[in-house]
Amino acid sequence: MAGILGAAMGSLSSALNSMSNSTVSDLLRTLLRRVPTEETMLRLARATTLVWAVLMAVFACAFSTSTGNVYLTGLTIAGYTYGALLGAFLLGRLVQRANEADSLVAFVVTVAVMTYVVRGVKIDTEVAGTTVAAGIAAQWLVPIGVVLTLAVGGTMSLLHRPPTATVATDVDDGDEPGATEGTEPQSAPSR
Repeated sequence: MAGILGAAMGSLSSALNSMSNSTVSDLLRTLLRRVPTEETMLRLARATTLVWAVLMAVFACAFSTSTGNVYLTGLTIAGYTYGALLGAFLLGRLVQRANEADSLVAFVVTVAVMTYVVRGVKIDTEVAGTTVAAGIAAQWLVPIGVVLTLAVGGTMSLLHRPPTATVATDVDDGDEPGATEGTEPQSAPSR
């Protein structure tokens, strides 16, 4: 039992550390107007670790009463955010007009809609002659989230100007591999 708890605490510690680091480094640092001191960053990291721990505990309590297949429960939990994550990635790769704001709005909208889909959408099915209200199959939650993220992000990207194309010029000074044919690398003058 102690080994299981130890392994769980190690995994939990890594997850909390990663989420806190991402929140502080990627989000909070960019939102602050001035560069924070190391002491301030440490306080922010500790506070966000506590916030993430509380959020994880709340989500764990929300699924603690679920009975049945652990695999399907795991897929249902993943259904909240994995579709939004994969959709945001694909949005950036497939939709040239999309920017960071489009991706963020699409992610938040998808998580909100998927929360409703997982919790509120019930489909009447007939099982052994009895009509039962059942949720959408867990295996469909991630694909639904991906399509929703792409639809919202793609629509958002149509509401602003496309990014201007920048042409990168490669200056070849001849001293790198792959110099153009017929040119000799220039050497430094000898002294």
